[in-house]
Amino acid sequence: MLLLVLLLASGPRFVDRALERGLDLVVTFGSEEKNYIIERTGTGAGLSDYDGDGDLDIYLVNGSLLDLPDGVPPPSDRLYRNDGAARFTDVTDEAGLREAEWGAGCLFADFDNDGDPDLFVSNFGPDVLYRNNGDGTFIDISGEAGVHDPRWGSGAAAGDFDSDGFLDLVVANHAVFDRDAPPEQNCYWKGVKVSCGPLSHPPETHLLYRNHGDLTFEDISVASGVALKRGYGFGVVLDYFDDDELLDIYVANDLTENFLFLNRGRFEFEDFGALSGAAYVEGGRPQAGMGVDSGDFDSDGRPDIYVTNFSDDYNTLYRNDGSGLFSDVTYRARLGEPTFPYLGWATRFLDVEHDGDLDLFVVNGHIWPDVDDVASGTWYAQSNQLFLNTREGTFAEASKEAGLVEKRLGRGAAFGDVDEDGDVDVVIANMHALPSLLINETAGKGRWLQLLLVGRAFNRDGVGARVSVTASGKKQTQTAKSGGGYLSSHDPRLHFGLGESASADKVTVRWPSGGTEELGALRGDRVYVVLEGEGVIDSR
Repeated sequence: MLLLVLLLASGPRFVDRALERGLDLVVTFGSEEKNYIIERTGTGAGLSDYDGDGDLDIYLVNGSLLDLPDGVPPPSDRLYRNDGAARFTDVTDEAGLREAEWGAGCLFADFDNDGDPDLFVSNFGPDVLYRNNGDGTFIDISGEAGVHDPRWGSGAAAGDFDSDGFLDLVVANHAVFDRDAPPEQNCYWKGVKVSCGPLSHPPETHLLYRNHGDLTFEDISVASGVALKRGYGFGVVLDYFDDDELLDIYVANDLTENFLFLNRGRFEFEDFGALSGAAYVEGGRPQAGMGVDSGDFDSDGRPDIYVTNFSDDYNTLYRNDGSGLFSDVTYRARLGEPTFPYLGWATRFLDVEHDGDLDLFVVNGHIWPDVDDVASGTWYAQSNQLFLNTREGTFAEASKEAGLVEKRLGRGAAFGDVDEDGDVDVVIANMHALPSLLINETAGKGRWLQLLLVGRAFNRDGVGARVSVTASGKKQTQTAKSGGGYLSSHDPRLHFGLGESASADKVTVRWPSGGTEELGALRGDRVYVVLEGEGVIDSR
């Protein structure tokens, strides 16, 4: 109990600075009535230093309307340039990113290893890949790249599955929806007529593209085994889930089992979800998977999985027991009851207070306006949640203490150090409202360390590298990832809390190439650029 009191007294705090910092996009996403499934799922956000000036810029995905008024231009995604101190300017047009498809998610990744992050956008309609020209502009290369899939795309992530040095692309698809002939809506929830869910629509197969290294991709979804099963895909995360050296794929599916595609090498994947224990909750029941993240919450060196779900159910924490096996430890971790009334979307493991333990952030918002018309125990607009790691295998909710009280229709979220002060901030895409720019103003934080990895033998982003940091008598392990969560793309830098230690005692990087570098002790409160084979080449 004393530990819990101390945790809450440390002062976790987030303050929304969106409008005053220049983020003015009000996301369009279908009608206010939410008559159809396509109008409910929302959009994502992306963080990336697209112009190479050293700070994070923001990309916000926009949706559309089923019936656009005549003469009204379609809504567009927005790119906001960080002009320093987390103040933003809309540079969408000058960057060539006036993207007018019905948007879903985004992913920044350096697909051609030229040092500039490219941009993939998943859509309800043809997906789009923009090449970064290196001069602050982008160009649409979707057709020649071969990633112009016309289905309803959702989450996306990048990883080098064949160790050829180039990032391959995973895209989850959701459901089949015909906008010209939408189905009749005869569904009910707690006695109220509502728009029908995904079970009224055929599920989709997911996509795996092999990167040939010249900004062309080959669809190997069927040959790899990724497209042999169908699901209502949303969130995607890549990590080493079965203790080998091959990057695996986890997909959170709505109302169907979650998929754990274990990498068997040579672009061969096997869905091990049901056998692993991470496809269902105890009793073999599928949930309504939305967002997902992986992280080592119990500091045993293995990535655990957290999946957000529908209201009247709990978000699920799967502990990694080793060898690709997982246990549902949600209630043991005291995470079950607090999430039951909420409908969760984006989520992230992050160290809010820099104490060396991974906490959990969850973005919430319901799908039906009608929930406010009945005594349902839940709400349409919802506040977000923060759960602090107590270091005892459990979590304690600190949402109100952290200032997370405003109710929105939250969906995707990108996490990263937007204002360059060393902690993790949050950009949230809210439906029919301004985004949230939650600046982390936590009091009493410990020291910190950030690593920007630059691969040389393999992919330049260092995706797939595993980093361990030892400080304050504790060893933390993280995997460098690209994309994941719910429809969003995060700060590429790895962030570690050091507690009260002025420096990390030991930092080790295991690169995807198999090489290991010992960086030794690194002073805290700094960002280090680490080049494969040369160690630290810059710091600030």
